[in-house]
Amino acid sequence: MASQIRVAARRDAREALERRRKEREELDAKREGFALSIMTALVEREAQVAAAEKEAGAALVGLVGTGLGIREALDWVEGLTEREAGRLIKLAEPKKPDPEQKTSDAATTG
Repeated sequence: MASQIRVAARRDAREALERRRKEREELDAKREGFALSIMTALVEREAQVAAAEKEAGAALVGLVGTGLGIREALDWVEGLTEREAGRLIKLAEPKKPDPEQKTSDAATTG
């Protein structure tokens, strides 16, 4: 009789522990899904912001290219500071090749 009670108690305990384990796994999977969505959205946002800033910088370069100085161009763009304008212009400029990169590429391919 005592051994039957013990066997039943252990079985019930195992089942309860198994249910808890499954619940934790389901909750972890749900949390992982949310975390993945958040991280993906943030990376996408950063890419969109970078593209928009590059576009704004190119437009600012165009505005300055009409014969205006930076400060005069800022009169045309409400809320843009001179510092921010400089940053945007730098983003719009094509990247200059890194001389260090060329020598290391030549060394690896040569």
